[in-house]
Amino acid sequence: MRKQIYLKVCQQLEQVPEIRLVGFWNEQLAMVQQTRPFVLPAVFIEFEPYEIRQLSMHAQEADITLRLHILTRAMDFVDNRDKRMAVALQYFDLIDDVNKAMATLRGDGFSTFMHTQSATNHNHAEIIESIECWQCRATDATAMRQAQMAVGAGLHIAEKQ
Repeated sequence: MRKQIYLKVCQQLEQVPEIRLVGFWNEQLAMVQQTRPFVLPAVFIEFEPYEIRQLSMHAQEADITLRLHILTRAMDFVDNRDKRMAVALQYFDLIDDVNKAMATLRGDGFSTFMHTQSATNHNHAEIIESIECWQCRATDATAMRQAQMAVGAGLHIAEKQ
């Protein structure tokens, strides 16, 4: 279930021209000096923990929330009189483009994603991180069993006397 969702989200986000990298979240900002360098702007996908509901025949259902970590280079502080303000605010255009791409995404086994939360980082150094949360309902049939017919079992209905 996670693999299919991850691959579809990657495929969808690759359609946003400004995004240069889509990957799996692994606390990239906490270890930015020790990890392999990555290009920006980038979007990293994180699966939040989710509860599973059992359905019949071992199928499962869950409401899955993804946290999309949108990373880009920070601009120097600009105010409303700075001529660079339009360039600095292009970061918000990137967030809008990501949200536009996600708004129609659905696939086999999962419903259309719903935008549930948005958080803009106001305490950044060289890299700005914005987190956009998206949720879908997914059905996992990987452990589902085929119904089996009981052979030799019969039902005898006796007439009431």
